[in-house]
Amino acid sequence: MAEILTRALAQFDEEGQREEGISLATKNALNDLEVYINENLHENILVEDLCRRIGFSKTKLHHLFKGHFGHSIYDHIKIARIRKAKSLLVTSDLAVAEIAVFVGYQSVPHFSNVFKKNVGITPIQFRKGYRRELSF
Repeated sequence: MAEILTRALAQFDEEGQREEGISLATKNALNDLEVYINENLHENILVEDLCRRIGFSKTKLHHLFKGHFGHSIYDHIKIARIRKAKSLLVTSDLAVAEIAVFVGYQSVPHFSNVFKKNVGITPIQFRKGYRRELSF
């Protein structure tokens, strides 16, 4: 019983209930940043701007972000951009160059290299493969 009470008390701090080792206020701030990132993929998203949005230092934000999402801010932005690009490749007829700009890459070759490194195939191969699967 004492162990249960100790665990329950450890779940609270001055900001309220804690979840996953961080306060709910911090968790909400990180989730707000995730929404901001997803809504602004076409922009040059700077870590300094994210820090200002929630009032954390760069070091603290990196630590909290990695603990909450399991990867760095930079990887999170890249993953979000690739996810959005994959969606646009299969749901639109936009050119790869347009998709690259839409998800925040100014260089189509750089976008294609990042995409291939993370997905295993180029954006064009991804689009063709997906459409081929749909035709069966």
